[in-house]
Amino acid sequence: MTQPNQQLRIIAQPKALYRERYDSEQYRTGNPVQRYLRAEDNHLDLKYPTIEILREWRDATQPQYIRVASVTVPNDKEPIVCVHPYPLGTDDPSVKTDPTNNALYFPITNADFQSGRKRY
Repeated sequence: MTQPNQQLRIIAQPKALYRERYDSEQYRTGNPVQRYLRAEDNHLDLKYPTIEILREWRDATQPQYIRVASVTVPNDKEPIVCVHPYPLGTDDPSVKTDPTNNALYFPITNADFQSGRKRY
């Protein structure tokens, strides 16, 4: 389990802004075409948001997850953080979903612990 004084280190930040969807980006059923989180341009050329995973975080007694949620960013005009209205989704069956909080829980695998990175 992460100690309170250990901060999560983000290696590749998610993009801060995404453009609106156009009508042409709808399936014939009217549902929007799925989009994927992408990383900001970075010196490692990572395409997806990526965090550092420390080996000492491994706990064999329980599964580990990274929670991903889309929220508003507080600023001078609006200091309150709100859950973003656009829903998040994934095709990955190993990811747990929390629609109420617009959150996804990506499992941290042995391969993630070995590489020291988790991308989502």
